Amino acid sequence: MAVRSFGIGSAVGVMVDFVLSLVLVPTLLLLLKPESGTAPQERYLLGPMQAVARFSIRHARPVVIVTVVSMAVTAAGVTWLRVDTNHVNFFAPDHPLAQSARVMDEELAGIYSFNVLLEGGPESMKSPETLRRMEELRVRLERLPFVRKVVSVADYVKRVNRELNGGDPGAAVVPASADAVAQELFLFELSDEGRAELERVVSSDYSRAQIAVRLASMSSDLVFEQIERAEVEAAEVFAGTGITPTVTGSGRIFSTLDHYLVVSQLSSFATAFLTVFAVIFLVFRSARYGLLGIVANALPVCAVLGLMGWLGISLNVATVMVASVALGVVDDDTIHFIGRFRREAAAGADSERAIHMATMHAGRASLTTVIINSLGFGIMIMSAYKPTAWFGGLLAVTMVAAFLAEVLVVPAVITLLPRLFDARRSQLVSAA
Repeated sequence: MAVRSFGIGSAVGVMVDFVLSLVLVPTLLLLLKPESGTAPQERYLLGPMQAVARFSIRHARPVVIVTVVSMAVTAAGVTWLRVDTNHVNFFAPDHPLAQSARVMDEELAGIYSFNVLLEGGPESMKSPETLRRMEELRVRLERLPFVRKVVSVADYVKRVNRELNGGDPGAAVVPASADAVAQELFLFELSDEGRAELERVVSSDYSRAQIAVRLASMSSDLVFEQIERAEVEAAEVFAGTGITPTVTGSGRIFSTLDHYLVVSQLSSFATAFLTVFAVIFLVFRSARYGLLGIVANALPVCAVLGLMGWLGISLNVATVMVASVALGVVDDDTIHFIGRFRREAAAGADSERAIHMATMHAGRASLTTVIINSLGFGIMIMSAYKPTAWFGGLLAVTMVAAFLAEVLVVPAVITLLPRLFDARRSQLVSAA
């Protein structure tokens, strides 16, 4: 729901910005006195952008080769990406929340938990055989690497049996007699506190019981692994007893939702990628330029995903949205650049001249946008909450990479593939 609200809010914000740019900004400009001189930023950026255009044209082949090699390196980094959400690790070790979590993990029973629900016939959960199987499952679960504590109704029976035998530690076992178990549970239920504790682990007719498992703080994929192991152990322990074990609880919900969120966001990114391609295709009415625009937009996104893999930044509830957000932010600059190139070519300029004009005008505006947006998102790196810092930093890097792809890679591809992108083809299309 939060991700959906974020997407809806972002889409509405973009449309509001579009309307304000076409309606409010021209109205405000009418109130300003016209300036005869060239804007300062245009004077400062004109020379550098001309140099970039010359470089991309004269060194088109090395630019493409370096781009291909860089993409191969980043593709290797993508293979290291993993789905992982550990909310405790989202904070620095000296943060109060991280310190509190460390105390709970090391000195208490841990932060995360899941339950093994047992379902059978009435009175089945108080039989000595069932209680002994609960105890066996407890021993097996405590062998798992991150399990801190396991509690079931068998623990209460063992506690009462020990006290009835003078506190002898060796008497902390499940009695062999069903009558003895029933009497001990009855004694435990006599107090309000005991009755309240039993209600948390067993139903009133003893047809259902749950085994509570506490875990240390860990990533969601490790929680999921612990739950899968617990399912196997519970099925083996209660096989052939008529009791059905089911692993459930907040830990399972947490890990399952985390994986679902990441997978759904990846599929949403694929849908957004295809949608952007379709829109660019309709805008340019050309599969060639539509494909060129998609390549220019895909390069920075793939580069950032590879960078995440190499730096060990996981795909979690925050970083998984970077690709989709970046795709929506960087595509407009590519559209402006290719649109300016085609307009200059249709006006009679050759490919080199059209690239120069597109780089000087559309590239200048893109550079200004990149500087402002990168600084704006980059300030999020200062956040103590790591997902926010990752989100802002990765978006800033994506925008820089998108700008480099626009002013270096796109001109180089146009230069190396004259049969597809030669300016004369645009002139013929325009004349037709």
